Amino acid sequence: MDSYKSKGFPYKADMFTTGKDHFGYGHATRTVGMGFRMTSSQYLTQANKRSNVTIMTNTLVDKLKLEKRDGKITATGVHAISEDDSRITLNAKSEVILSAGSYCTPAILLRSGIGGKEEVSKHGIEQIVDLPGVGQNLQDHLVSCPRAFKSLHH
Repeated sequence: MDSYKSKGFPYKADMFTTGKDHFGYGHATRTVGMGFRMTSSQYLTQANKRSNVTIMTNTLVDKLKLEKRDGKITATGVHAISEDDSRITLNAKSEVILSAGSYCTPAILLRSGIGGKEEVSKHGIEQIVDLPGVGQNLQDHLVSCPRAFKSLHH
C-alpha cells in the first residue's frame, strides 16, 4: 500500500463497490484462506456431500427458462446441452442463480432474450426483457497483491 501511495495513486477505501471510480488502490475482498483461494466448486465438493446439489459436468447452460408469473418474467430453470449434444431442461424448485462469470453470464442472458433489442435481434433472438447494458462495458480490472511484491524484494 505504501508503494502505491508513494507513486501518487489515490487511496479508495471501497473501490470496487460502486464501479464509479476504479482508479487507485485499496483493499479488495477476496475469498482466500490460509493462502488458498476458495472457489464455489471447492466449497461444493469438499463440504460433506450436499444432498441439495447435483453437479453436472460436461454440461453447457444454453439459456434461462423464462415464464410469465403474476405479470412478471421469472427464471424458472435452465435449458442446457449435455455432453452427447442432447438438450435438457432443468427446473428450479425455488430460484435460479445465474453465476457464470463476467464472460458467460452476459452470453447466457443474451441467448435468453435478455438484453438490448438491437443486440439480441441481430442474432435472431426474440427480446424478452429490455436490458440494454447486458454484455456492455466489460473491462479488465488490474489487481496486484502487495504480499507478492513483498516476496519479490526479499
